[in-house]
Amino acid sequence: MKNFYFREITPEDAEAILTIYNSNKNFLLHHLGQEEIGERFLLEDQEEMRQMGFSSYGIVRQGTVIGLIDFKPGASVYLSLFMLSAESQHAGAGAACYREFEKRMRKQGAAEIWLDVVTGYPGNASGFWEKQGFARQRELTITWGERTLPAVRMIKQILSERKGAYL
Repeated sequence: MKNFYFREITPEDAEAILTIYNSNKNFLLHHLGQEEIGERFLLEDQEEMRQMGFSSYGIVRQGTVIGLIDFKPGASVYLSLFMLSAESQHAGAGAACYREFEKRMRKQGAAEIWLDVVTGYPGNASGFWEKQGFARQRELTITWGERTLPAVRMIKQILSERKGAYL
């Protein structure tokens, strides 16, 4: 699936991003304890991420935002969120989008990418990340909203090519 591109999220993308979140009910139930989120939650979360130095990009295919990537750039990239709409999953799209993201981070000078995966439920994303070459480092707990959740820190070492602008 190379017929996609990344672009910065704008306020006009709120409805599409909300649809992506709400199509991932298993994720929402196990991360937030609810089956859907509203626009207020989304806008507050995006603003909080922006204030902490995270970048938010949409994954766009055929003019439609089908996914979202939140990350904190640098030599050690923190990939906070990587989510595709439910209908875009399980067809190789996630792996293709991640490979392109990694390639771009490598070109920007990143030495590694790390993420925290919530693990306390069947169907969590740890298997996907292992297939992408990430290794489990340690167990931890994370807090999102009012919930404290079991998680695992996963890291992948990547080779840097050069420094420059992100995505």
